[in-house]
Amino acid sequence: MTYEQADSILNGQLPDPPGKRPPPPLTAGGPVDKSLLVSLKGHLSTLTHLARKLRHDREEIGGAVDLSSGDLGTELKFTLEDGKPVKVAPKADMEIHHTIAEMMILANSHVATKIYGTFPDSALLRIHRTVEEERFEDLREVLEASGLKTFDGHNNMALAKTLKDAEQRSEKSGPVVNSLIKSLATRAMSEAQYICTGDRNQGEDLSHYGLGLGKYTHFTSPIRRYADVVVHKQLLASLLDKELNSYRPTSRSAAFPVSPLHSLPASNTISVLAGEGIREVNADDLIDSLIEGASFLALASDQIVEKETKEIDTTSDDTTKPYQTVELSSLCEGLNLHNRLAKHSSFECQKLFLSLYFRSHVEVTQAVVVSLRTNGFWVYVPRFDIRGSVFLKGLDDDLQLDPELLGLLPDAGLPPSSGFAKAESCRRLPAGRVDLDGELLQVSAPEGRKTLTIRALDVVTVQVSCDTWDVRARVPSPRFHLLVNTCTTAKPSSGRTTARGPAGKITSGLLNRDAAAPDNGNRQATTTKSTLPSISDLLSTIRVYPTLDGVPLRSTDVREAKTDRTMTIKGRLVYGNFVNPDTRSAAQEAAQQAAAEEATQRRVNALEHSCRRNEYDRDKTVERMVTSRQQKLAGEKRSSRRQKAK
Repeated sequence: MTYEQADSILNGQLPDPPGKRPPPPLTAGGPVDKSLLVSLKGHLSTLTHLARKLRHDREEIGGAVDLSSGDLGTELKFTLEDGKPVKVAPKADMEIHHTIAEMMILANSHVATKIYGTFPDSALLRIHRTVEEERFEDLREVLEASGLKTFDGHNNMALAKTLKDAEQRSEKSGPVVNSLIKSLATRAMSEAQYICTGDRNQGEDLSHYGLGLGKYTHFTSPIRRYADVVVHKQLLASLLDKELNSYRPTSRSAAFPVSPLHSLPASNTISVLAGEGIREVNADDLIDSLIEGASFLALASDQIVEKETKEIDTTSDDTTKPYQTVELSSLCEGLNLHNRLAKHSSFECQKLFLSLYFRSHVEVTQAVVVSLRTNGFWVYVPRFDIRGSVFLKGLDDDLQLDPELLGLLPDAGLPPSSGFAKAESCRRLPAGRVDLDGELLQVSAPEGRKTLTIRALDVVTVQVSCDTWDVRARVPSPRFHLLVNTCTTAKPSSGRTTARGPAGKITSGLLNRDAAAPDNGNRQATTTKSTLPSISDLLSTIRVYPTLDGVPLRSTDVREAKTDRTMTIKGRLVYGNFVNPDTRSAAQEAAQQAAAEEATQRRVNALEHSCRRNEYDRDKTVERMVTSRQQKLAGEKRSSRRQKAK
């Protein structure tokens, strides 16, 4: 069964929706026999209650730190069409996930205790070292900003208690802020590692800090982790009887005894060793490839034999262990390295797929403010587990944001620059200001009716998109733009009060004064006063056009003045939606077009260079083959002459 099927059965629902297509062969998710639903629900309920008890014990007794973020988790699921991501969402967090995880943790812990008791000097364990409290400085600052003044992280139990208190009692508690707190705690953690118990220093702890366990290893995933295969071999050796424990492996691959514990059932998966699923290979091509690499294989085999001989000589005489201490130590170093590389590769792939998705999609989601800058602020988006900057100023140092955030009309200001063009409601306000005053970021404009104030841990609404990269060598990261339905606080300028309108919009108290007016004799006067337009509204209705109709020009400019003459005067003032073709935006578009043509030419040159390089490599390969054959023929002739001379 899949997780979704088990969760549906646990909740008393059918495991599959009507009309669902059967999965491919040898994959999970096949149809479930309806006669087994009652018994399956009972067994799953028992496992779920047991998992809750195990998790409670780990947290209360072992001090396990819960860093799960629920539906705002860090593991994303991409839906692809024609190789391109068309949908992205965090993987759903179901209780069945925690149930299976607790069962796996229980099995891994018991196996770790067993192999360590049998092979105390050569057991493969996975440890998580204690985190120094100094590494939680960023987390401490965020928790203090959220209203939790006391932070304790000297051990895992104290840290778990601090995180629970922050989730329950913080002044700005919420799923978005809590996700940021757990993300900071995760980044402060040290990385778990595989170790050989014979390599540990005197008094070094073998416990797992995050899980709150004394002994832990990886045992439950031998199909995707080599560490689990090693642990399986050690577990089988530890479970053998004393009579069967005297086998002597002849090489590194002969770690299993001749007599297994139990006969395993036949597997339905494809066996590569049996030749299944391997395409046919041309015999001539195979012989040629073997001949070409014969000399290299001969040299490599001699070096491998010499290295293994040295390693065997340095090990102890205890041949009952599947792995000796020296061999397992080297193996753990490789496992840790490749585990780190796999995580880095997964992180980079997720970033790439997010950029590919946001190249053709625009998402609106919530984010939490992490830190403030003089030209904007940093945010964390839990839905996509990404961090980035929300810029409020462009390269020209002009304020660029939605005018409604400052109480202006939507068409106020100038068109945005190219970097802010993805935000449809964004406008450029040259007279606007962004002031960073300690822990406050204040955004204002002279003609604005209110001032936007942003603090750390404020939850805001952002638009996530990505610029095209036809003219760039690297894939750009997603960009964030502040939207009008932000949840940040705003304070009025000129003594006006503020109130929150629908969908979290910040509205001016001047516009809502009649709604808050008391029902008395002065209601009519108050309503009349509130409907009067402000000076800013009156000025915004004035339209000035850069033409003169019926105005006589000076005599120094023309000889005869005509009252019906019209002349256009050049100017730099722009009103309304008028766009001057020689403004900076036009220059930027021309520069982008020139850069695109230059990038196209670079790609053509790179392709030509690659073709020339391939030709050169082919010529060198043919030359080496001819030289090798000539040397081989010359060697055969010398050998034949020596034979005749004898």
